[in-house]
Amino acid sequence: MHAVLWRRISTLAIIALFSETPLSAVDIPIKRIVLCKHGSAYFLREGPAPEEARLDFKNAGMNDILKSLTVSDSSGGLISAIRYDSNETLDQRLDHYPFQIGNQEPLSTFLDNLKGTRIELNIGERTASGSIMAARSVQIDSDADKRVVREQITLLLDSGDLANYDLGAVSSLHFLDTRLEEQLKQYLQTVAQAKSRDQLARSSMAAL
Repeated sequence: MHAVLWRRISTLAIIALFSETPLSAVDIPIKRIVLCKHGSAYFLREGPAPEEARLDFKNAGMNDILKSLTVSDSSGGLISAIRYDSNETLDQRLDHYPFQIGNQEPLSTFLDNLKGTRIELNIGERTASGSIMAARSVQIDSDADKRVVREQITLLLDSGDLANYDLGAVSSLHFLDTRLEEQLKQYLQTVAQAKSRDQLARSSMAAL
């Protein structure tokens, strides 16, 4: 694919990077720059590009980008789609999910906030499934120099019994609610993408 990018920006302070992934920049050289008296500028980038590429820019330049970005394939290929991320902050995007994951938050705290969710635990060769009733961290040694904390979960089993399990003995757990499972994947993907963009932005600014 031979990409041609023609775009107009209202300030020279906006820096655009065309990259295959948020962490791997693709070098598409600038072929032409036109500066106008009223403060606008045109930048033409032309060169080989991967099948999928990403253009990163500051939120302040969104309006100009949407009005003026043009992408074409001079080799005769078809540009199938162009999409852009929301300008919401990371915290605002995460607020849309029915759960939150705090920094260094214990697993028991996360699970306790999901009371009523059906879950399956794998404990050695045994499995247990039921609804989350509670989850907690328990300090089992009062000696401050030897503080040991165990995380436990209480399930209402399918049999109707209540049972406690040590999360340290659980080899894996699985949410039986497929929608919740998909939301968790999307939540983590959103966090990972935001961190990748932040790292790319810091690297780009350091290179200036």
